[in-house]
Amino acid sequence: MQERDSGLDIFRIICCIGVLVYHAVDDTFATAGTGFNAGITLYFLASFCVPGFFLMSGFLIGKKPSVDKEYIEKKILSIATKYGGWIVFWCLIYFFLLNQHLNPLEQYISGFASGGILPVAWFLFTYMILLLLSYPLLELRKKYRIAFSLLCIVLLVSISLKNPVNEYFLSRNQALWIPLYLTYFVVGIWLNDVLSILRKYLNAPRFLLLLAAGVNLITLSIYFYFVLGSAEFLYPTTYYGRWYYSAWLITLFILVGAIRISNE
Repeated sequence: MQERDSGLDIFRIICCIGVLVYHAVDDTFATAGTGFNAGITLYFLASFCVPGFFLMSGFLIGKKPSVDKEYIEKKILSIATKYGGWIVFWCLIYFFLLNQHLNPLEQYISGFASGGILPVAWFLFTYMILLLLSYPLLELRKKYRIAFSLLCIVLLVSISLKNPVNEYFLSRNQALWIPLYLTYFVVGIWLNDVLSILRKYLNAPRFLLLLAAGVNLITLSIYFYFVLGSAEFLYPTTYYGRWYYSAWLITLFILVGAIRISNE
């Protein structure tokens, strides 16, 4: 039996906790005219949860020996079907408990655009788009690894810069932040190759982890330097894509992913 990758499980768990903290704190503190406190600190720390999920999703799909079109189709169909089931469930709840007549098809579509009774479904919409793109991306990686690596670097640089494309997408709801989340997804795929090369040539796993820990602490400090130094309150999403935020997120993933639990 294949050994369970406990590090990725732990990263998934802290992403789930991050989602809960992020939304709970977001609804409880006043954003304007307040000093920086423990709640806001947790809020900014937990902001990695959504980019982290996309980064991990890319890493997991890139870790598979092979991915064919049938796998992608089944994955998307499964997500779309389960989402439809939840829409029907909540439409029934609204009907029997609140006497509200909701159109399941309208709610299904609205959820993908951050609206309706399940506005968080934008995440599923974005994830399905990324799954659709994953097949050609994996083919590119398989046949032209250097070109794929260059694509990752170009995407990372592009999301860190202010440009009309970024401003257009980031001014819309999160379902349309495809360039940003696509970058983290692609980088997740790429990390399989990067870590493999580093382990092969460095032959010093502890040094790699110490390096990642050092970069993580430095970039986290820079992240909070900009948060605290801002003349006005800016939401964590403002910092998504910045070079220091991306470096913090990637090294956090590497550090947590390296955790191994041997005790059953």
